[in-house]
Amino acid sequence: MSDTLARLNTLTQLLDERDLQLEKERRRLRAFNTIILRANSASNQKELIQYILDACLDIFKFDVGGVYLIRSQTAINVASNGISGDSHFIDRIYTENPDYERIFKEGSPLLIRDYDLKHPEDAESLNNVKLVLFVPIIYDKKVMGCITLGSKEDRIFNPDDCAILLTLGEHLGHVLFRLGVELKVERKTRELERSVAQLELTEKELNDNLARLEQSQKQLTRERENFHLLFNNIDDLIFVIDSNGIIVSINDAVRSTLGYPNGELIGQPIKNVHDPKECNARNQAGCSLVIGDTTYCPYTLVCKDGTKLRVETKTTAGLWDGRDVFYGVSRVRTVV
Repeated sequence: MSDTLARLNTLTQLLDERDLQLEKERRRLRAFNTIILRANSASNQKELIQYILDACLDIFKFDVGGVYLIRSQTAINVASNGISGDSHFIDRIYTENPDYERIFKEGSPLLIRDYDLKHPEDAESLNNVKLVLFVPIIYDKKVMGCITLGSKEDRIFNPDDCAILLTLGEHLGHVLFRLGVELKVERKTRELERSVAQLELTEKELNDNLARLEQSQKQLTRERENFHLLFNNIDDLIFVIDSNGIIVSINDAVRSTLGYPNGELIGQPIKNVHDPKECNARNQAGCSLVIGDTTYCPYTLVCKDGTKLRVETKTTAGLWDGRDVFYGVSRVRTVV
């Protein structure tokens, strides 16, 4: 009989422990469900953190609270509820206070009783809280900040609630890390979009410049064609001579009048088509046409068949394919 009672007592104890464990799990799930519901309504990181903080205050019956994130060796307040003014729980991470080192260096939670007596400098801004709980926010074993909850009344804090908050701190660390990555991606995306827009603008400007260049090239081609037509259809004889007296180009009138086929005179001295007697009499190797010291003078040109033509010639300096040249324009007056 006594053995049966002992087994019943053991079974009852086990059932009680199971029910207690189930209740703890239900409480944990209710807490996370409430926090998740509030967090899902947030549109940005700041709202998310504020909603989580407010949910913690409601669920765990605290009066004031704040969330601090580590930025540039400083714990910055990013959300608060019930804290007056701009005062922070924490100013610097590397403080001489070993309690804060425990939070930020070890990643351990910290419960401080009689906070108003131990830290009177913060008492007014924290509405004279007597109990403060610090819960680290952790990602990949690195402390990113902490959730701070304060109570105006000293009370027994349920260790199970602390465990829930620790889990929440780790969850929040993952969320903040993910949000940070998303923000970086979003920022990079915006930068990429700006770069693409700039490239599109540059491409448009390039296309516009190419279109203008193409138009200029077409115009230049037309001008060259017009010049070619004028150069070859004019009745006057046109010689293009370099500074050494060498023929660079001639027009069709030279070819037909002097009887030289295309290309035969190109590269030859201009004196080859001048009357040698006139050149010797003037004692000028290339005659005045080559020297270019006159704009008008009479000459005698010799055709390929020996016929001599008395011409009046005007010379002027210019450029041909980027070279300094002389243009000689001769008009036939008589056949000698």
